[in-house]
Amino acid sequence: MSLARTLAPRLATLVAVAVAASLLAVAPAEARTPATAPVATPDSAAPTATAPDIRPTVTPPLAAPAADESADALDGVDLSSPDVSVREVEILVTNDSEVLEVGEGGDVESVDAYLEETYEGSDLSTADVERLYLTHGVLRIITVACRSALVEYQKSSGSRITAKFQVQYSDLSVEPTSSLRAISAGQTSNHTFRLYRGLRVRGLMHVSFQGVFATPFAYCWT
Repeated sequence: MSLARTLAPRLATLVAVAVAASLLAVAPAEARTPATAPVATPDSAAPTATAPDIRPTVTPPLAAPAADESADALDGVDLSSPDVSVREVEILVTNDSEVLEVGEGGDVESVDAYLEETYEGSDLSTADVERLYLTHGVLRIITVACRSALVEYQKSSGSRITAKFQVQYSDLSVEPTSSLRAISAGQTSNHTFRLYRGLRVRGLMHVSFQGVFATPFAYCWT
């Protein structure tokens, strides 16, 4: 009896340990494993915001013609030579995009005559007159043999315009236009073209938002 009493506490302890071990054996794996914080990997990392590539748009300035631009273009050319042909037209473009040829035999004798006829009885200031038409000036073409042609516009008065020059042959084919340039009252702008065909040629002026204006055809002397 004494031996049984002595061993009883130990047996109870062993039974308790055995029961605890059996319970751990059947417990779920996640219950036995301590929870750990997830570790971010490169694939699961939050995307890094990238600043947009914003670059300012730079608009090249319009070419500003020099007052004596035509003098340099025709340097060394004898305008009285039989190889040289000059054709020009004085034009007045109204704000209604009406193109009038100015001069004797033209649509109007002069700009003053046009203003008097159109605004008879109106008390117009100089500022008013400048707003009554888009541009007034002389568009001309000067050809030198069949090698080159100068197209120029001498702007006498009116609002500032932007324009391109071009040449057109008598068969209506053309050479590429010049660059766009701004022309104000009192300025002269021109462009020299190389000619590749032995045909009559005329000068064109493309005015932004207004239309195309042309000189008479000039002869090409070979």
